Amino acid sequence: MYHLSPQHGIVPCIHVVFQQVSTLPPGQTVVYINNSTPGGLRKALAESQEPWVKDAERMKAFHYERVTSLTSVLEVLDQNHDLVIIEQLDRIVQEPTDLDYKMQNRLLAEILRRAHQGIFIDDWNYLRRYYVLEDLGT
Repeated sequence: MYHLSPQHGIVPCIHVVFQQVSTLPPGQTVVYINNSTPGGLRKALAESQEPWVKDAERMKAFHYERVTSLTSVLEVLDQNHDLVIIEQLDRIVQEPTDLDYKMQNRLLAEILRRAHQGIFIDDWNYLRRYYVLEDLGT
């Protein structure tokens, strides 16, 4: 799991993500997940100097998904992309839901398990306060 802090904004984090995407072989699929608008992503794409951003074939393998719940994040993860980027999982957890805490925690654990090679752009403030996130010393 890779973590980028949005302390200085989302767009600088996305530029770091784009550098990672540029190291992937052509044909590998990437999905960018968030629960707001793709404005930061669009801005980063417009500013990016990464060659793959201008390559129509490579861009076909880059997908954007707007989600509204932990369940919808798992549905996207079911699509088996080669690289998963999740922006503000912290905010997705806070979306209104009819799920109880136990179920939300199970879904969150499953997301973290399945996206263990993913990139998370997050400050983790909410999760640190209301969920158990232990430093495993890794």
